[in-house]
Amino acid sequence: MTLAGPVCKPGDPLQTIRGAARRPAAARSRTTSAALGTGLAHASRVERRTRLLQYTLGLLLAFVALNALGGGLYGLAGAVGVPREWLADSPFSDYTIPSLILMFGVGGTFLGAAYAVFAGLPSARRLSVAAGLVVLAWIAAQVAIIGPVSWLQPVMVLVGVLVFLLADELPTSADA
Repeated sequence: MTLAGPVCKPGDPLQTIRGAARRPAAARSRTTSAALGTGLAHASRVERRTRLLQYTLGLLLAFVALNALGGGLYGLAGAVGVPREWLADSPFSDYTIPSLILMFGVGGTFLGAAYAVFAGLPSARRLSVAAGLVVLAWIAAQVAIIGPVSWLQPVMVLVGVLVFLLADELPTSADA
């Protein structure tokens, strides 16, 4: 036995391990990746895809939350330029209650879902689906009460569907 360790014959597994330990880290990682085949590369692609999905969905949810907050504040400030006649056949005399529903119901749900997605919480998928349902219910109620009056209504239906589709791609808590 020498100071460097036991004597190993060429091809001995211990010599291979010791040789790997003396190689630079970059060379060791290439050897490890090659030894594991495409498993690591696949895992890396899946992780990158999941992160991209989380950022895309999270940004979409946050964007809608901010818009709902802005729309709600606009409504509370009097909704200048929005005809009050739209509320004639509704249970509302002004835009106060609809604005609060928009801010807290729609905006709050989207904000909570965005937080869950960005934080990688196990509830992210469920909260995102809930946000999609809330915006679809909001638009359905809006169209039922005031009719189709804005290009934003069909856009928000598409956003709700997109939220569903992206949320469906999130890993489930069983996948985590």
